[in-house]
Amino acid sequence: MTQRTALALLDRLMSGEAIGECDIDALLNPWTDEDLHLEYKHGNELGKRNAAATVRQYVSAFANSAGGILAVGVDENTHAVVNAVAPGGGELARWASTCLTQVAPYLSPPPRIVTVRHRDGDVLLIAVNRNPALVPLSEAGELAYYLRIHDQTLKAPNYLMTDLVLGRRELAVLEVVNAVAGLSVIGDPTSARHITVTPEITIENRGLLRATRVAAGIVGWTLDDENAPVHRQMFSYLNRVEPPTAWGPHRLRHGRWRLSDSEHTSLPALCLIDLREWQEFKVPWIEHRYKCLMALYIEAENFPLTWYQLECVIPHHSFVLPMQPPSSLGVAIERLSAVRPVVSWDGL
Repeated sequence: MTQRTALALLDRLMSGEAIGECDIDALLNPWTDEDLHLEYKHGNELGKRNAAATVRQYVSAFANSAGGILAVGVDENTHAVVNAVAPGGGELARWASTCLTQVAPYLSPPPRIVTVRHRDGDVLLIAVNRNPALVPLSEAGELAYYLRIHDQTLKAPNYLMTDLVLGRRELAVLEVVNAVAGLSVIGDPTSARHITVTPEITIENRGLLRATRVAAGIVGWTLDDENAPVHRQMFSYLNRVEPPTAWGPHRLRHGRWRLSDSEHTSLPALCLIDLREWQEFKVPWIEHRYKCLMALYIEAENFPLTWYQLECVIPHHSFVLPMQPPSSLGVAIERLSAVRPVVSWDGL
């Protein structure tokens, strides 16, 4: 069974549909591994002193994450039903409902608790949806929060929960995940001495919040006379290395792109956006290879200014007709934290 089918079973349970022996068999054959939405527990777990606390931990973890099903009475090692018996011999669903009394006021909608009569024994299913608010537990006189991460249920550390409750972690997580440089020869390739480099980058929002007012900027040397001036304040973020004067008159160019320049108003969570043909740099095309180093930054309303070092190797001038320079080059990307990016044309 795939995760998609496990989610379908969760939806059926929460919708109040009848679940029977055939549904348990569908979990076992073919075997469905534990994942974000599914946890198995052996029937003998209910004989332990902390059985009620274990049920609360798993149910609250599913509610604090993406929803899920706790299936008690299944042996994960043998892939078989092993029968679940309520402590004291009472009715399973009633016992489970009593276990959840502590957290019931927090759960919306309430969980669905079903006892499935299987030919090999009873299976207790407790299903819960993702909860609108975090569900706490009271343990040793303190609040505790559990989270479901892949196939594990883990207690969240206090510092993380403090940050979440106070809103300190409400940030987008932006990352440059790919970069290439488009190349084009200016004039006749047999005599041209200049080439245009057009960086193209892909930005991903890896966070769970929308990124608003996203902007990106790039700084590099160019042979163009007309360019966007670089404000002196920008120099405090960069290390500039003057290119050789023999390569021609050069100036710094600062190109800036804003999300509002595209059709988007914000960058959704877990989403990509490509920046293409947003800035050109005119660089020398000479008799030997050299490195073109540029500085890239990204920022957003809910994301700190982050700098990257971009590096591409400009090919030498031996490309003549019928041969052409490559139409694009790979660009090395390095995210910087404690050092400044370098802007230069560095010989090899």
